[in-house]
Amino acid sequence: MVLGPDTVAAVHDIDWAARTGRIEIALGPASDPQQAVDEIVRYTFRDLNLTKIWGWVTPDGPHGYSGLADNGFVCEARVPHGHWMGGGFHDREIWARGGDHDER
Repeated sequence: MVLGPDTVAAVHDIDWAARTGRIEIALGPASDPQQAVDEIVRYTFRDLNLTKIWGWVTPDGPHGYSGLADNGFVCEARVPHGHWMGGGFHDREIWARGGDHDER
């Protein structure tokens, strides 16, 4: 789903029985990270009726945790040196949140 001129979000690995899915958000220089997180949360919980979403985060990436904690996400796991980016290894984290009735 295109959220703006340089912002794209997607839901992958949907498990319809467990009602979970992995989200990805690609943010460009002019992106609003909070708006992107708000939109994908609304879409996954309201439109797809999922009960939990999760995604990989590179904490020292360009946008880091932007908008996650403010939107109810919590860090569930940390993988040291789990991602190669910009000529070196970087830590990765899995952030997740469950759905509320507010999004439905």
